[in-house]
Amino acid sequence: MKKTLFDLTTGDKARIINIDSDTPACVRMRLLDMGITKGAPLLVERHAPLGDPVEIVLKGYHLAIRMSEARRIEVELINGEEELPTACPAGKRRRRRWRRGASFL
Repeated sequence: MKKTLFDLTTGDKARIINIDSDTPACVRMRLLDMGITKGAPLLVERHAPLGDPVEIVLKGYHLAIRMSEARRIEVELINGEEELPTACPAGKRRRRRWRRGASFL
């Protein structure tokens, strides 16, 4: 039985195996653009209070995904020994500051 991102709970670590073949091309391309690629490790950070969306940490950043899209992403659970890319904690994100007189070109 295949396991999808929809089936994971908070704190689970997984590796992306596949995106379902009957996914519309526009949704598939958007998922690929966001970094959801085959072999990428992820961590389920949290679920929204009503269950939709789910927040994951993927390739060093936080990403929120709708549950309808999470059903299309096939994953395999990985054990806790494997290193996952970490993202900045929510309260400790660095802010980018612009200098006065800096050109934007």
